[in-house]
This record gives sequence, structure tokens and C-alpha cells, in this order.
Amino acid sequence: MQTLISQIGFTFVEDAAALAQGFAHVVRTLAVETFTAMRARVFGPVDRLAEACDVGNVIPARRDVTARRRQFQTNRKTPTGLHLLQRCNPFRGLHHLT
Repeated sequence: MQTLISQIGFTFVEDAAALAQGFAHVVRTLAVETFTAMRARVFGPVDRLAEACDVGNVIPARRDVTARRRQFQTNRKTPTGLHLLQRCNPFRGLHHLT
């Protein structure tokens, strides 16, 4: 009888931990999507102006490099995620200018 009670207790604890991890994943995903949507909404006019002023076609070249980097990072086994504030930083691609 005691084994059955302990199994029920362990199952409850494991389910509660899985529920908490799933909830944290959902909240994190919603926060990232919200910040991404806000950034697109706020910086949309700036991005359109930058596209209009791009004489040397630098922006498409940077997009290609960024896409290759993302593909390389997703293929790697170790996650190299950015801090939330670093992800939202519109100037993160300009670090080589300083």
C-alpha cells in the first residue's frame, strides 16, 4: 500500500514539474513574440527608410550573412542564445563600427 501511495506522490510531483516547465516555455515564447512584434511595429518606418536609402545593396547582403549565421547556430549542438535585451537591440549588427 505504501508503494502505491509513493508512486502517486511521485507522479503528482513529476506532473507538476512538467506543467511548470511547459508554462515557463509558453510564457517565454509569448514574451519573445510580443517583443518581436513591438520591434517590428516601432522600427518598421525606420527599416523602410533604410531600405529606400540603401544605395549599395548592403542590407540584402547583411540579411544573407545573418541567415547563414542563424542556420549555423541552429545546426550547432550548444545553444548560444542572446540575452533578451540583446535580441531587441536594433544596433546589435553594428558592433564592428565602434
